[in-house]
Amino acid sequence: YLTPTDTLGVYDNHETADVTAGGGSTGRFVRATSYFTLGGQLDFNTGSFVLPWQGIISTVGSTK
Repeated sequence: YLTPTDTLGVYDNHETADVTAGGGSTGRFVRATSYFTLGGQLDFNTGSFVLPWQGIISTVGSTK
């Protein structure tokens, strides 16, 4: 979701996602899961954006 900042046309971005492998996943991504957050800002005045993200992809039995 977006929240307005003190600058007209500039918004803070807030996103989170849980991802699970579907039936078509193969190889090392079978039953993999992931989670990530996405932040940053969007400036609709200039059309620019910065959206850094951070997250994890895990396979079954993985500790990483």
